[in-house]
Amino acid sequence: MGRLFAGLVGASEARTREMILRAEAMAPCVLWIDEIDKGFGGDSRSDGGTSQRVLGTVLTWMAEKTSAVFVVATANGVERLPAELLRKGRFDEIFLLDLPSAEERRAILELQLGRRRPITAFPWRCWWIAPPASPGPSWSRP
Repeated sequence: MGRLFAGLVGASEARTREMILRAEAMAPCVLWIDEIDKGFGGDSRSDGGTSQRVLGTVLTWMAEKTSAVFVVATANGVERLPAELLRKGRFDEIFLLDLPSAEERRAILELQLGRRRPITAFPWRCWWIAPPASPGPSWSRP
């Protein structure tokens, strides 16, 4: 997402149009927009409206495209994304990939250790991989 935005006036919009042309030229393809919330989740008033113009260009293209470009986006803060991007029909599906459970972390660790350092008897009961029950120490100052 960061490569779209540039310091010169109009450069971000030009990069967006170039990205769209490249994606359509490579179709069929998957266009992966990583951390879309970093580009469109902030306050658009602080950048002179650049993010709103870029968002408008992307939304228009997504609505009107006829090429076989499958758009995938990741976000850490979906709640910060503008409503027009999350409106029904923009993306086919929105889902959460959560952290693995304690048992899943144990299975991942067992698999990775087995690949790198085969051990016949690993003391799993001594290995603590569960998250702490409490949120931990508070780092705020009194």
